[in-house]
Amino acid sequence: MDELTKLLAELVAIPSINPMGRNRSGPEYQEENVAQHVLHYLRRHKMDVELEHVFPGRPNVLGFVDIGARETMLLEAHLDTVPVDNMAIDPFDPVVKRGKLFGRGACDTKSSLAAILFSVKSLLASRKRLSRSIIIAAVCDEEYGLSGTKAVLKNGRRIHYAIVGEPTGLEIINCHKGVVRWRMSVQGKSAHSAYPQQGVNAIFHMAHLLEALERHSQDLLNGKPHRMLGTATLSVGIIEGGQSVNTVPNLCTIEIDRRTLPGESTAYIMKTIEQLVPSSIRYSMARPHLVVPGLDSQQNRVLVSLLRAAFHSCGRKPRIHGARYVTDASLYAAKGIPSAVFGPGRIEQAHSEREFVRLSEVRTAVDIYGALLTGS
Repeated sequence: MDELTKLLAELVAIPSINPMGRNRSGPEYQEENVAQHVLHYLRRHKMDVELEHVFPGRPNVLGFVDIGARETMLLEAHLDTVPVDNMAIDPFDPVVKRGKLFGRGACDTKSSLAAILFSVKSLLASRKRLSRSIIIAAVCDEEYGLSGTKAVLKNGRRIHYAIVGEPTGLEIINCHKGVVRWRMSVQGKSAHSAYPQQGVNAIFHMAHLLEALERHSQDLLNGKPHRMLGTATLSVGIIEGGQSVNTVPNLCTIEIDRRTLPGESTAYIMKTIEQLVPSSIRYSMARPHLVVPGLDSQQNRVLVSLLRAAFHSCGRKPRIHGARYVTDASLYAAKGIPSAVFGPGRIEQAHSEREFVRLSEVRTAVDIYGALLTGS
């Protein structure tokens, strides 16, 4: 293996599964081990390093190259991966076949992390002139709560631009949707299933609420689309209820995923949902446990221009798109930091049963990151 492929393989071989809110524990369900690997890599290549503990066993790693420049560029990629249930390959055996490296996180986003680390290391070794100071952020908990990025922003570090590494297929993502997630519950009354008239079936009542949500989902799809992102969407992804098959259920709970367009208000979204619940249903609605705003292309025009110039200096023509998924970039943008998304790998391979990344894309990303950090 060449040095870059070896680095990526080492990262993929270290489990860093996000428990995704489930009651899972053990070293494979935290980022500590892969964070330590990144930390030692940065130290070995003479960068200042900080370990930022977000949760027990779940840190961020921050690397600093301070050249005293007026501006600082942050390059971020996340350490965590989604779970490995039902994968068709060994998730932590990074096999290389036909120019692809396979394994959980190979695409999302350990390839971006490897490209960022290797690019900065190579620039320092070659003593090329950097145009800006650099912060490398390898963050935890991106796949569920984005807690790592929130911790980076809490410390008030001086950041002028942020590039978030995600599998964009080497295209520039200048805008994307946001997301609001919350739970709703319907209350009923327990009774023996032989006498259902003595109870109130929470699952039956939830069915009426689900019908209302389905109609609202269709209304959103029929709404006015954003020119790059399409329409807002709503999906119910989890439903739970009942104690036993012979008991009338007294509670049914769902979890809702509402994809938002830039500028949509969470308060308006929640009020709209409250208004469509049938009056006959006793329900409760929890406060959203995740709110991530959309990324607006109006905020990052200068940064996108810098990225375009980096592409051209590498002899490549940049393609600019919006994305319907969510990234950390919008959290930086919400703090007034121009942000964009760029990295190797295709979103179709992220989270897949045979996740992989093309090594040629990782090498190209190294070149583009390098051109960005040395360009004017």
